[in-house]
Amino acid sequence: MPDFSPLGFKTTGLSAGIKKSGLDLGLIVSDRPAMAAAVFTKNSFPAAPILVSRQNLLDSGHVLRAVLVNSGNANACNGEEGLAVARRCIAEAAGHIGCSPAEVFVSSTGVIGRPLSAEKICRVIPGLISAAGDTSAFSQAIMTTDTFPKVASSEVGGVRAELFQLSLIIFHGSPTHCRFLPGN
Repeated sequence: MPDFSPLGFKTTGLSAGIKKSGLDLGLIVSDRPAMAAAVFTKNSFPAAPILVSRQNLLDSGHVLRAVLVNSGNANACNGEEGLAVARRCIAEAAGHIGCSPAEVFVSSTGVIGRPLSAEKICRVIPGLISAAGDTSAFSQAIMTTDTFPKVASSEVGGVRAELFQLSLIIFHGSPTHCRFLPGN
């Protein structure tokens, strides 16, 4: 499958060992700060990734560089431990990207109420950063109960549009919708 990432963005996926088999950790990264907007769940008990990403959107002034996504574990109903895991993974990714932790979102999908291992995720983040762009690997890494990866891309007048709607790829089945808009 060709890499559908818009100019200036890279997507990739690897196995962190969260699921028994297959890819389970994906990254979307922009090569420069991008303006971001998001709509988050109104659930009374949002999971740690929602709480942390919601705060990061405000703290960064709606600037985003990356979204780190894992499948196999929702990091939900884990209290302070879940928040600490989300923040640690964001800090690790930000350190390798070279941006503020506030410019990174985290998203998790999968089993609820099971502790998520920050060690497993942080161990493979350098590989995600250095890996070649691979939309197929990313779309597989975020699958939970899906039977096939879902990827979409569009071109306008033969030129790939620079608007990247992540919900087409990463937030399928998740309570979050997000858009990256390349910054100046």
